[in-house]
Amino acid sequence: MSFDDLKNIAAGWIKDWNKGKLKNKCQELAQDALDTRIENTELKDKNRQLQDQIRLLKGEKKKPKIKPVNSKDLNPPSKKPHKKKTRNSTLEIDEEIEIKFEGDLPEDAKRIGGRSIIIQDIIFKRRNIKFNIERFYSPSSEKTFEGSIPDEYKGSEFGPNLRNFITYEFYKNRVPHRKIIDMLSDIGTSVSKGTVCSILNKIPGHFQEELDAAKRAGIKKCSYVHIDETSAKINGINAYTFGTSNRYFTDFRTMFRKNKKSAKKALGTGSRASPIRFLITDDATNFKGLIKNHQLCWVHEIRKYKLEEVYKKIEFKTLDWVVKEWRALYGLMKRYVRGPTQELRSKIEMEFDRISMASTLVKPIDRQLRRTAKNKEKLLLFLKYPQLPLHNNQAELDIRERVIKRKISLQNRSRQGMEAWDLMLSIISTCRKLGVSFWKYLDDRTSTRGELPFLAQTIRSL
Repeated sequence: MSFDDLKNIAAGWIKDWNKGKLKNKCQELAQDALDTRIENTELKDKNRQLQDQIRLLKGEKKKPKIKPVNSKDLNPPSKKPHKKKTRNSTLEIDEEIEIKFEGDLPEDAKRIGGRSIIIQDIIFKRRNIKFNIERFYSPSSEKTFEGSIPDEYKGSEFGPNLRNFITYEFYKNRVPHRKIIDMLSDIGTSVSKGTVCSILNKIPGHFQEELDAAKRAGIKKCSYVHIDETSAKINGINAYTFGTSNRYFTDFRTMFRKNKKSAKKALGTGSRASPIRFLITDDATNFKGLIKNHQLCWVHEIRKYKLEEVYKKIEFKTLDWVVKEWRALYGLMKRYVRGPTQELRSKIEMEFDRISMASTLVKPIDRQLRRTAKNKEKLLLFLKYPQLPLHNNQAELDIRERVIKRKISLQNRSRQGMEAWDLMLSIISTCRKLGVSFWKYLDDRTSTRGELPFLAQTIRSL
Protein backbone atom coordinates (compact mmCIF):
# COMPACT_ATOMS: atom_id res chain seq x y z
CA MET A 1 0.00 0.00 0.00
CA SER A 2 1.40 3.29 -1.03
CA PHE A 3 1.65 6.44 1.04
CA ASP A 4 -0.96 8.19 -1.10
CA ASP A 5 -3.49 5.45 -0.37
CA LEU A 6 -2.97 5.82 3.38
CA LYS A 7 -3.34 9.56 3.06
CA ASN A 8 -6.73 9.20 1.30
CA ILE A 9 -8.03 6.80 3.94
CA ALA A 10 -7.04 9.13 6.75
CA ALA A 11 -8.66 12.06 4.98
CA GLY A 12 -11.93 10.08 4.68
CA TRP A 13 -11.87 9.25 8.41
CA ILE A 14 -11.35 12.90 9.26
CA LYS A 15 -14.19 13.96 6.95
CA ASP A 16 -16.66 11.47 8.46
CA TRP A 17 -15.67 12.55 11.97
CA ASN A 18 -16.23 16.20 11.10
CA LYS A 19 -19.63 15.42 9.57
CA GLY A 20 -20.83 13.59 12.69
CA LYS A 21 -19.65 16.36 14.92
CA LEU A 22 -21.47 18.97 12.89
CA LYS A 23 -24.61 16.87 12.89
CA ASN A 24 -24.56 16.54 16.63
CA LYS A 25 -23.97 20.23 16.96
CA CYS A 26 -27.00 20.95 14.77
CA GLN A 27 -29.15 18.68 16.90
CA GLU A 28 -28.04 20.46 20.04
CA LEU A 29 -28.88 23.87 18.51
CA ALA A 30 -32.32 22.64 17.41
CA GLN A 31 -33.05 21.34 20.91
CA ASP A 32 -31.99 24.68 22.41
CA ALA A 33 -34.32 26.53 20.00
CA LEU A 34 -37.23 24.26 20.94
CA ASP A 35 -36.58 24.77 24.66
CA THR A 36 -36.46 28.53 24.12
CA ARG A 37 -39.77 28.45 22.21
CA ILE A 38 -41.52 26.48 24.94
CA GLU A 39 -40.18 28.83 27.59
CA ASN A 40 -41.36 31.84 25.54
CA THR A 41 -44.88 30.36 25.27
CA GLU A 42 -45.04 29.76 29.02
CA LEU A 43 -43.94 33.32 29.70
CA LYS A 44 -46.63 34.65 27.35
CA ASP A 45 -49.31 32.63 29.17
CA LYS A 46 -48.14 33.92 32.54
CA ASN A 47 -48.12 37.47 31.15
CA ARG A 48 -51.71 37.08 29.88
CA GLN A 49 -52.87 35.75 33.24
CA LEU A 50 -51.29 38.69 35.04
CA GLN A 51 -52.96 41.11 32.60
CA ASP A 52 -56.36 39.43 33.20
CA GLN A 53 -55.89 39.79 36.94
CA ILE A 54 -55.10 43.48 36.51
CA ARG A 55 -58.24 43.93 34.39
CA LEU A 56 -60.42 42.21 36.98
CA LEU A 57 -59.03 44.47 39.68
CA LYS A 58 -59.93 47.47 37.51
CA GLY A 59 -63.47 46.16 36.98
CA GLU A 60 -62.87 45.31 33.32
CA LYS A 61 -63.63 42.14 31.37
CA LYS A 62 -61.03 39.52 30.55
CA LYS A 63 -59.39 39.53 27.17
CA PRO A 64 -61.10 36.87 25.06
CA LYS A 65 -59.08 33.79 24.17
CA ILE A 66 -58.57 33.40 20.45
CA LYS A 67 -58.38 29.79 19.33
CA PRO A 68 -55.64 28.96 16.85
CA VAL A 69 -56.79 28.42 13.31
CA ASN A 70 -56.90 24.80 12.32
CA SER A 71 -55.68 23.84 8.90
CA LYS A 72 -58.82 21.75 8.47
CA ASP A 73 -60.93 24.89 8.89
CA LEU A 74 -59.09 26.60 6.09
CA ASN A 75 -59.72 23.69 3.77
CA PRO A 76 -63.18 22.31 4.61
CA PRO A 77 -64.17 19.01 3.07
CA SER A 78 -65.78 19.37 -0.28
CA LYS A 79 -69.53 18.85 -0.35
CA LYS A 80 -71.35 17.13 -3.09
CA PRO A 81 -73.09 19.67 -5.29
CA HIS A 82 -76.85 19.52 -5.00
CA LYS A 83 -79.40 20.53 -7.50
CA LYS A 84 -80.86 23.90 -6.65
CA LYS A 85 -84.59 24.19 -7.14
CA THR A 86 -85.49 26.86 -9.60
CA ARG A 87 -88.20 29.39 -8.93
CA ASN A 88 -90.30 28.05 -11.81
CA SER A 89 -90.15 24.43 -10.67
CA THR A 90 -93.12 24.87 -8.29
CA LEU A 91 -95.28 27.04 -10.55
CA GLU A 92 -98.70 25.85 -11.65
CA ILE A 93 -99.04 25.74 -15.44
CA ASP A 94 -102.29 27.24 -16.73
CA GLU A 95 -101.66 26.83 -20.46
CA GLU A 96 -99.22 24.97 -22.70
CA ILE A 97 -98.39 26.16 -26.22
CA GLU A 98 -96.45 24.08 -28.73
CA ILE A 99 -93.84 26.04 -30.68
CA LYS A 100 -93.00 24.58 -34.09
CA PHE A 101 -89.89 25.42 -36.07
CA GLU A 102 -90.72 27.57 -39.08
CA GLY A 103 -88.12 27.65 -41.81
CA ASP A 104 -86.05 25.43 -44.06
CA LEU A 105 -84.08 22.59 -42.49
CA PRO A 106 -81.06 20.83 -43.96
CA GLU A 107 -81.71 17.38 -45.36
CA ASP A 108 -79.68 15.66 -42.64
CA ALA A 109 -81.48 17.47 -39.72
CA LYS A 110 -82.94 15.07 -37.15
CA ARG A 111 -85.35 15.82 -34.29
CA ILE A 112 -83.52 15.71 -30.98
CA GLY A 113 -86.44 16.53 -28.69
CA GLY A 114 -87.07 20.02 -27.35
CA ARG A 115 -86.83 22.38 -24.42
CA SER A 116 -89.34 24.20 -22.21
CA ILE A 117 -89.46 27.70 -20.82
CA ILE A 118 -92.03 29.15 -18.43
CA ILE A 119 -93.29 32.71 -18.85
CA GLN A 120 -95.23 34.30 -16.00
CA ASP A 121 -97.93 36.75 -17.02
CA ILE A 122 -101.21 38.18 -15.75
CA ILE A 123 -104.41 39.24 -17.46
CA PHE A 124 -105.83 42.50 -16.12
CA LYS A 125 -108.61 43.82 -18.32
CA ARG A 126 -112.20 44.97 -18.23
CA ARG A 127 -114.98 42.36 -18.46
CA ASN A 128 -118.45 43.88 -18.71
CA ILE A 129 -121.21 41.26 -19.01
CA LYS A 130 -124.67 41.96 -20.44
CA PHE A 131 -127.31 39.44 -19.37
CA ASN A 132 -130.30 39.28 -21.73
CA ILE A 133 -132.94 37.75 -19.46
CA GLU A 134 -135.88 35.99 -21.02
CA ARG A 135 -139.29 36.86 -19.50
CA PHE A 136 -142.78 35.37 -19.68
CA TYR A 137 -146.17 36.53 -18.46
CA SER A 138 -149.10 34.30 -17.60
CA PRO A 139 -152.53 36.07 -17.75
CA SER A 140 -154.20 33.21 -15.96
CA SER A 141 -151.89 33.34 -12.94
CA GLU A 142 -151.09 37.02 -13.34
CA LYS A 143 -147.41 36.25 -12.76
CA THR A 144 -144.19 37.10 -14.59
CA PHE A 145 -141.54 34.44 -15.11
CA GLU A 146 -137.94 35.15 -16.06
CA GLY A 147 -134.56 33.49 -16.19
CA SER A 148 -132.14 33.62 -13.24
CA ILE A 149 -128.59 34.95 -13.42
CA PRO A 150 -125.76 33.12 -11.59
CA ASP A 151 -125.74 33.53 -7.80
CA GLU A 152 -122.38 35.34 -7.68
CA TYR A 153 -123.82 38.20 -9.78
CA LYS A 154 -126.98 38.72 -7.73
CA GLY A 155 -127.47 41.74 -5.47
CA SER A 156 -124.88 44.01 -7.12
CA GLU A 157 -124.15 45.68 -10.41
CA PHE A 158 -120.48 44.71 -9.99
CA GLY A 159 -119.11 41.21 -10.40
CA PRO A 160 -117.30 39.20 -7.72
CA ASN A 161 -113.84 39.64 -9.29
CA LEU A 162 -114.18 43.43 -9.28
CA ARG A 163 -115.44 43.45 -5.69
CA ASN A 164 -112.58 41.17 -4.63
CA PHE A 165 -110.04 43.39 -6.36
CA ILE A 166 -111.31 46.51 -4.57
CA THR A 167 -111.37 44.66 -1.23
CA TYR A 168 -107.88 43.25 -1.68
CA GLU A 169 -106.28 46.53 -2.75
CA PHE A 170 -107.92 48.54 0.03
CA TYR A 171 -107.54 46.23 3.02
CA LYS A 172 -104.46 44.19 2.09
CA ASN A 173 -102.37 46.76 0.18
CA ARG A 174 -103.94 49.86 1.82
CA VAL A 175 -104.54 51.61 -1.51
CA PRO A 176 -106.81 54.70 -1.04
CA HIS A 177 -110.22 55.01 -2.70
CA ARG A 178 -109.04 57.62 -5.20
CA LYS A 179 -106.17 55.49 -6.53
CA ILE A 180 -108.40 52.43 -6.85
CA ILE A 181 -110.92 54.48 -8.85
CA ASP A 182 -108.15 55.87 -11.09
CA MET A 183 -106.76 52.39 -11.74
CA LEU A 184 -110.18 51.02 -12.71
CA SER A 185 -110.89 54.06 -14.85
CA ASP A 186 -107.70 53.44 -16.85
CA ILE A 187 -109.04 50.06 -18.02
CA GLY A 188 -112.53 51.41 -18.79
CA THR A 189 -114.44 50.54 -15.60
CA SER A 190 -116.62 53.31 -14.17
CA VAL A 191 -116.89 53.18 -10.37
CA SER A 192 -117.79 56.06 -8.06
CA LYS A 193 -116.33 56.70 -4.60
CA GLY A 194 -119.70 55.99 -2.98
CA THR A 195 -119.85 52.62 -4.73
CA VAL A 196 -116.33 51.73 -3.57
CA CYS A 197 -117.24 52.63 0.03
CA SER A 198 -120.40 50.56 -0.22
CA ILE A 199 -118.45 47.51 -1.47
CA LEU A 200 -115.83 47.88 1.26
CA ASN A 201 -118.33 48.28 4.11
CA LYS A 202 -120.70 45.57 2.92
CA ILE A 203 -118.77 42.57 4.18
CA PRO A 204 -120.58 39.22 3.89
CA GLY A 205 -122.00 38.07 7.21
CA HIS A 206 -120.45 34.62 6.98
CA PHE A 207 -116.98 36.23 7.18
CA GLN A 208 -117.60 37.10 10.85
CA GLU A 209 -119.06 33.67 11.55
CA GLU A 210 -116.00 32.01 10.02
CA LEU A 211 -113.63 34.21 12.04
CA ASP A 212 -115.47 33.36 15.28
CA ALA A 213 -115.22 29.66 14.47
CA ALA A 214 -111.50 30.01 13.70
CA LYS A 215 -111.01 31.82 17.02
CA ARG A 216 -112.70 29.01 18.96
CA ALA A 217 -110.64 26.39 17.11
CA GLY A 218 -107.42 28.37 17.71
CA ILE A 219 -108.11 28.67 21.45
CA LYS A 220 -108.89 24.97 21.72
CA LYS A 221 -105.75 24.09 19.77
CA CYS A 222 -103.32 26.33 21.67
CA SER A 223 -105.01 26.86 25.09
CA TYR A 224 -103.40 30.28 25.65
CA VAL A 225 -104.24 33.71 24.21
CA HIS A 226 -102.35 36.98 23.91
CA ILE A 227 -104.11 40.33 24.22
CA ASP A 228 -103.05 43.92 23.66
CA GLU A 229 -104.73 47.23 22.79
CA THR A 230 -103.99 50.41 20.85
CA SER A 231 -105.76 53.72 20.41
CA ALA A 232 -108.18 54.44 17.56
CA LYS A 233 -110.64 57.14 16.46
CA ILE A 234 -114.14 56.96 15.02
CA ASN A 235 -115.26 60.28 13.53
CA GLY A 236 -113.14 62.23 16.02
CA ILE A 237 -114.18 60.16 19.07
CA ASN A 238 -111.45 58.29 20.95
CA ALA A 239 -111.69 54.52 20.86
CA TYR A 240 -109.49 51.48 21.53
CA THR A 241 -108.79 48.44 19.39
CA PHE A 242 -108.21 45.19 21.31
CA GLY A 243 -106.26 42.45 19.58
CA THR A 244 -106.58 38.85 20.81
CA SER A 245 -104.43 36.24 19.13
CA ASN A 246 -102.19 33.23 19.27
CA ARG A 247 -100.21 31.36 16.61
CA TYR A 248 -103.43 30.27 14.81
CA PHE A 249 -105.74 33.29 14.71
CA THR A 250 -106.07 37.05 15.14
CA ASP A 251 -109.21 38.90 16.23
CA PHE A 252 -109.56 42.70 16.39
CA ARG A 253 -112.43 44.42 18.22
CA THR A 254 -112.76 48.20 18.66
CA MET A 255 -114.50 49.61 21.75
CA PHE A 256 -115.09 53.10 23.07
CA ARG A 257 -113.88 52.16 26.57
CA LYS A 258 -110.46 50.98 27.71
CA ASN A 259 -111.63 49.01 30.72
CA LYS A 260 -111.88 45.44 31.92
CA LYS A 261 -115.39 45.04 30.49
CA SER A 262 -114.13 45.84 26.99
CA ALA A 263 -111.23 43.42 27.41
CA LYS A 264 -113.66 40.65 28.46
CA LYS A 265 -115.80 41.36 25.41
CA ALA A 266 -112.74 41.19 23.15
CA LEU A 267 -111.70 37.85 24.67
CA GLY A 268 -115.20 36.45 24.68
CA THR A 269 -115.05 35.60 28.38
CA GLY A 270 -118.50 36.89 29.22
CA SER A 271 -119.77 33.36 29.78
CA ARG A 272 -118.61 31.25 32.71
CA ALA A 273 -117.49 28.35 30.56
CA SER A 274 -114.60 30.09 28.83
CA PRO A 275 -112.29 27.82 26.83
CA ILE A 276 -109.29 30.12 27.48
CA ARG A 277 -106.99 28.47 30.01
CA PHE A 278 -104.06 30.92 29.99
CA LEU A 279 -103.74 34.63 29.26
CA ILE A 280 -100.51 36.44 28.38
CA THR A 281 -100.44 40.24 28.67
CA ASP A 282 -98.43 43.20 29.83
CA ASP A 283 -99.08 44.69 33.27
CA ALA A 284 -101.97 46.96 32.21
CA THR A 285 -104.69 47.34 34.84
CA ASN A 286 -107.56 46.54 32.44
CA PHE A 287 -106.14 43.03 31.90
CA LYS A 288 -105.98 42.08 35.59
CA GLY A 289 -108.40 39.46 36.87
CA LEU A 290 -109.65 38.37 33.44
CA ILE A 291 -108.32 34.81 33.64
CA LYS A 292 -107.09 32.89 36.69
CA ASN A 293 -103.91 31.66 34.98
CA HIS A 294 -102.27 34.93 33.96
CA GLN A 295 -98.68 35.12 32.65
CA LEU A 296 -97.12 38.60 32.55
CA CYS A 297 -94.71 39.65 29.82
CA TRP A 298 -91.07 39.66 30.94
CA VAL A 299 -89.99 42.05 28.19
CA HIS A 300 -92.38 44.70 29.52
CA GLU A 301 -91.32 43.97 33.09
CA ILE A 302 -87.61 44.55 32.41
CA ARG A 303 -88.46 47.62 30.34
CA LYS A 304 -90.11 49.21 33.41
CA TYR A 305 -86.69 49.76 34.97
CA LYS A 306 -85.74 52.10 32.15
CA LEU A 307 -88.81 54.31 32.25
CA GLU A 308 -88.30 58.04 32.57
CA GLU A 309 -89.55 58.24 36.15
CA VAL A 310 -87.10 55.55 37.21
CA TYR A 311 -84.14 57.24 35.55
CA LYS A 312 -84.59 60.55 37.40
CA LYS A 313 -81.78 61.44 39.77
CA ILE A 314 -80.40 57.94 40.25
CA GLU A 315 -77.07 56.26 39.79
CA PHE A 316 -76.94 54.69 36.34
CA LYS A 317 -74.42 52.06 37.46
CA THR A 318 -76.92 50.72 39.99
CA LEU A 319 -79.72 50.65 37.42
CA ASP A 320 -77.50 48.93 34.87
CA TRP A 321 -76.63 46.31 37.47
CA VAL A 322 -80.31 45.57 38.15
CA VAL A 323 -81.16 45.34 34.45
CA LYS A 324 -78.14 43.09 33.88
CA GLU A 325 -79.29 40.78 36.68
CA TRP A 326 -82.83 40.53 35.26
CA ARG A 327 -81.51 39.81 31.77
CA ALA A 328 -79.27 37.06 33.13
CA LEU A 329 -82.31 35.56 34.86
CA TYR A 330 -84.28 35.86 31.62
CA GLY A 331 -81.61 33.75 29.94
CA LEU A 332 -82.16 31.03 32.56
CA MET A 333 -85.90 31.22 31.92
CA LYS A 334 -85.43 30.62 28.21
CA ARG A 335 -83.27 27.58 29.03
CA TYR A 336 -86.03 26.28 31.31
CA VAL A 337 -88.71 26.66 28.65
CA ARG A 338 -86.56 24.74 26.16
CA GLY A 339 -85.82 21.95 28.64
CA PRO A 340 -87.51 22.21 32.08
CA THR A 341 -85.74 20.63 35.06
CA GLN A 342 -86.33 20.83 38.80
CA GLU A 343 -82.80 22.16 39.30
CA LEU A 344 -83.36 25.05 36.91
CA ARG A 345 -86.76 25.81 38.44
CA SER A 346 -85.32 26.06 41.94
CA LYS A 347 -82.47 28.25 40.70
CA ILE A 348 -84.88 30.62 38.89
CA GLU A 349 -87.07 31.00 41.99
CA MET A 350 -84.02 31.61 44.19
CA GLU A 351 -82.56 34.17 41.78
CA PHE A 352 -85.92 35.93 41.47
CA ASP A 353 -86.18 36.33 45.23
CA ARG A 354 -82.58 37.49 45.51
CA ILE A 355 -82.95 40.22 42.85
CA SER A 356 -86.47 41.39 43.69
CA MET A 357 -85.72 41.66 47.43
CA ALA A 358 -82.35 43.37 46.99
CA SER A 359 -81.76 46.79 48.54
CA THR A 360 -79.94 49.22 46.24
CA LEU A 361 -80.44 52.28 48.49
CA VAL A 362 -81.96 54.02 45.45
CA LYS A 363 -85.68 54.60 46.14
CA PRO A 364 -87.05 54.49 42.53
CA ILE A 365 -85.25 51.23 41.85
CA ASP A 366 -86.24 49.67 45.18
CA ARG A 367 -89.91 50.60 44.62
CA GLN A 368 -89.88 48.95 41.20
CA LEU A 369 -88.17 45.85 42.64
CA ARG A 370 -90.97 45.52 45.22
CA ARG A 371 -93.60 45.83 42.46
CA THR A 372 -91.87 43.02 40.58
CA ALA A 373 -91.80 40.90 43.74
CA LYS A 374 -95.54 41.49 44.21
CA ASN A 375 -96.20 40.02 40.72
CA LYS A 376 -94.09 36.92 41.36
CA GLU A 377 -96.96 34.46 40.84
CA LYS A 378 -97.92 35.94 37.46
CA LEU A 379 -94.33 36.35 36.30
CA LEU A 380 -93.33 32.79 37.18
CA LEU A 381 -96.47 30.98 36.03
CA PHE A 382 -94.44 29.44 33.19
CA LEU A 383 -92.58 27.33 35.77
CA LYS A 384 -95.76 25.26 36.22
CA TYR A 385 -96.64 25.41 32.52
CA PRO A 386 -93.46 25.54 30.39
CA GLN A 387 -95.48 25.70 27.16
CA LEU A 388 -96.34 29.34 27.92
CA PRO A 389 -94.33 32.10 26.17
CA LEU A 390 -92.29 34.44 28.34
CA HIS A 391 -93.40 37.54 26.46
CA ASN A 392 -96.36 39.16 24.71
CA ASN A 393 -94.58 39.68 21.39
CA GLN A 394 -97.28 37.80 19.45
CA ALA A 395 -99.90 40.41 20.35
CA GLU A 396 -97.45 43.26 19.74
CA LEU A 397 -96.70 42.03 16.21
CA ASP A 398 -100.36 41.34 15.37
CA ILE A 399 -101.72 44.68 16.53
CA ARG A 400 -99.06 46.46 14.50
CA GLU A 401 -101.42 46.07 11.51
CA ARG A 402 -103.92 48.37 13.23
CA VAL A 403 -101.18 50.81 14.16
CA ILE A 404 -100.03 51.07 10.53
CA LYS A 405 -103.62 51.61 9.41
CA ARG A 406 -104.03 54.40 11.99
CA LYS A 407 -100.85 56.13 10.78
CA ILE A 408 -102.12 56.09 7.19
CA SER A 409 -105.75 57.16 7.60
CA LEU A 410 -105.77 58.57 11.18
CA GLN A 411 -109.41 57.59 11.79
CA ASN A 412 -112.60 55.96 10.51
CA ARG A 413 -115.61 58.09 9.71
CA SER A 414 -118.19 55.56 10.87
CA ARG A 415 -118.62 52.66 13.23
CA GLN A 416 -119.45 50.43 10.27
CA GLY A 417 -116.17 51.30 8.57
CA MET A 418 -114.21 50.51 11.77
CA GLU A 419 -115.94 47.13 12.14
CA ALA A 420 -115.16 46.32 8.50
CA TRP A 421 -111.49 47.13 9.06
CA ASP A 422 -111.38 45.00 12.23
CA LEU A 423 -112.93 42.02 10.46
CA MET A 424 -110.85 42.16 7.28
CA LEU A 425 -107.52 42.73 9.05
CA SER A 426 -108.37 39.83 11.38
CA ILE A 427 -109.01 37.51 8.43
CA ILE A 428 -105.87 38.71 6.59
CA SER A 429 -103.69 38.04 9.65
CA THR A 430 -105.35 34.65 10.30
CA CYS A 431 -104.86 33.58 6.67
CA ARG A 432 -101.20 34.59 6.86
CA LYS A 433 -100.66 32.46 9.99
CA LEU A 434 -102.33 29.45 8.36
CA GLY A 435 -100.46 29.81 5.07
CA VAL A 436 -103.65 30.61 3.13
CA SER A 437 -103.64 33.11 0.27
CA PHE A 438 -106.00 35.97 1.09
CA TRP A 439 -106.79 36.45 -2.61
CA LYS A 440 -107.72 32.77 -3.00
CA TYR A 441 -109.81 33.08 0.17
CA LEU A 442 -111.77 36.03 -1.25
CA ASP A 443 -112.22 34.33 -4.61
CA ASP A 444 -113.48 31.11 -3.03
CA ARG A 445 -115.83 32.71 -0.52
CA THR A 446 -117.47 35.06 -3.03
CA SER A 447 -117.98 32.25 -5.56
CA THR A 448 -120.09 29.14 -5.36
CA ARG A 449 -117.18 26.68 -5.68
CA GLY A 450 -116.37 26.16 -2.00
CA GLU A 451 -113.04 24.48 -2.77
CA LEU A 452 -111.05 26.12 0.04
CA PRO A 453 -111.65 24.56 3.50
CA PHE A 454 -112.93 26.72 6.33
CA LEU A 455 -110.30 28.38 8.49
CA ALA A 456 -111.43 26.42 11.55
CA GLN A 457 -110.97 23.15 9.65
CA THR A 458 -107.48 24.24 8.61
CA ILE A 459 -106.58 24.97 12.25
CA ARG A 460 -107.88 21.62 13.47
CA SER A 461 -105.88 19.81 10.78
CA LEU A 462 -102.57 21.39 11.84
